[in-house]
Amino acid sequence: MFSATPSASLGVQNLVQEVLTWQKHNETQHLPKRYGVDDEQRKLGNRFAKLLLRRDKGLGTQPRDVQLSPAEVALVNSVPGVPLRGCSMQATPSNAYIGFEEPGDNTAVMGDVIASTNACNRATNEVAPNLGFAGHHFEQSQAVPDIVHFWSVSNPVRLPGGHVFMKAIREEFVTATADGEKYFECSTSRNMFKKLDAGDLLLLVQTKCQQRVVAVGEVAHPAISRADNRAVLYDRLPRRLHNALNTYLDGAAAFDYVQFNKVYDLRDSNLKANDVLGYGGFRIDPRKNFGMGVLDVVETTESSIEKLRDFLDAQTVRWSMSRVDAVDVY
Repeated sequence: MFSATPSASLGVQNLVQEVLTWQKHNETQHLPKRYGVDDEQRKLGNRFAKLLLRRDKGLGTQPRDVQLSPAEVALVNSVPGVPLRGCSMQATPSNAYIGFEEPGDNTAVMGDVIASTNACNRATNEVAPNLGFAGHHFEQSQAVPDIVHFWSVSNPVRLPGGHVFMKAIREEFVTATADGEKYFECSTSRNMFKKLDAGDLLLLVQTKCQQRVVAVGEVAHPAISRADNRAVLYDRLPRRLHNALNTYLDGAAAFDYVQFNKVYDLRDSNLKANDVLGYGGFRIDPRKNFGMGVLDVVETTESSIEKLRDFLDAQTVRWSMSRVDAVDVY
């Protein structure tokens, strides 16, 4: 049951209530998508996406565009599926995101995550204690993933790596990646992803769409090689795409896959591969085509992956919240 928060504006409360009602009706904890299958979801997704932006800054001077108050931020952050950002507590990094980094000694990182997210939880509980649903926060008693870290928008932590690759992907799979529902690529071809390393960028171009870049994945770790248990992919994919995955893998006994710690949704930019690459001074090798699997790009003296990342960081970013495997399977 939803309980109103007096210090939050009526418009914010009503929109939060609409999202919760939509989630309950659809039996999901995902947020409505701006590119959903029906008009209701698309319209609600667009309105809520704009509301999420207002956690960090105002979009204008009209009441519907001003920056959210701390009470409103806490209310919005309590909606299932909302990423942990915009929590305006002093204990948290400014505009923090959750992402993944190389495994190792993360004791200090874990302490920061627990302290920061507990501060967010306290704010939510103090401002909106009777919301009647559980937000996606880490409680101190919960098992915190061992490769979680915070990024700051103003000074984002980036994985090491400096290479850019491209691959053509079927529409249903690349759309799921852009939506934040699929953080991997797989192939039955041995060593398809052997060149990819942590921090590299993989441009995902939709097949039969004139080289339009739909999403870009940042590689979390070197590829997992010759895996034979499809359950590891099912766990990272919406159930509606399981049959499509089986069709794609066909009767193969083994497959390789590479995972992303985050993806950039470039659908609003509506750019072709060469346009996106141009932001970093890269270009497509005219001798190669997308039927050749994972493609290298042409680097010049003007090439800079940091410039390309600067462009990508201005796009919609979606972070993986599932465990990232770090060990090859031979």
